[in-house]
Amino acid sequence: MASVYAAHPLFAFNLFVFYVDESVALSETDLKLQSQLHGKDNTVSFIKVDRDQLSKIDNGKGWAIDLWCRWYALDALVPKFERVLLLGIDTFVRGDISKFYFQDMMGYYFACAPDMYIANTEPSAWPKIKNDMDKNGFINKDLYINGDVVLVNLKETYGQLSFDKFIEIYFVNQFTCWDQDVINYVFSTRIKYQDSYIYNYFPNLGLTNIHDEVNMSKVKILHFAGGPKPWNVNPWSAGSYCGIPEWWEVARKEGLLSTFQYIKYIKRHLMKNLHKLFNKII
Repeated sequence: MASVYAAHPLFAFNLFVFYVDESVALSETDLKLQSQLHGKDNTVSFIKVDRDQLSKIDNGKGWAIDLWCRWYALDALVPKFERVLLLGIDTFVRGDISKFYFQDMMGYYFACAPDMYIANTEPSAWPKIKNDMDKNGFINKDLYINGDVVLVNLKETYGQLSFDKFIEIYFVNQFTCWDQDVINYVFSTRIKYQDSYIYNYFPNLGLTNIHDEVNMSKVKILHFAGGPKPWNVNPWSAGSYCGIPEWWEVARKEGLLSTFQYIKYIKRHLMKNLHKLFNKII
């Protein structure tokens, strides 16, 4: 959220954190303090999701069960709120996204962008997803969306798509990529497609047909998918990657880069180099 606040100093935000793991609630005080430092009208609400509602899909296979909690917004935020933006933890907002957020969504459930990795690689790189595409008659891989930046039109979904219904659709179909596949294969006609080079850009993929240094000028939302996560890159190596120096700069301004964290990165750096040295010796 630090990047969201930094990119929109004149806006007020309502942040909702949906969770089942009690440890998540330990960050409530810190997030509320952070929000107030950026604006007295900002709010933060932690909403616990009943694990029983997720029991049928809690099979220990695939992504964390907490990922599904965000879709509780379909129930918890209506009818008070007309829309909500769902963001993955590895996203970074680097510009004003108000045009994206306040766009006309009449007739659409979701506004989201195609998955850059799927669109720019061959199906041999993602055989399980390709199998699902074939099974569900999904022909155009360039329209396969990524589910970590999704604007949900609660005004349209209200009374039509509930949390339980969303979960049930996945349970029946057992899609490879969980919630984003529910959107791709069941609600494709309800998607308002966005430009992934603006609103869900994957940096550092290492693909020859994607040029970060050219594309970054128009990117509003970075998504560190496929490449390294910023928090796994030590601050002194950040310059070797696209977008990660920006992430660290916001972290520094927010006071998130403590002496303890520097020591942690130094330790990791030393251990990595010692491991390389040891391998050379043997």
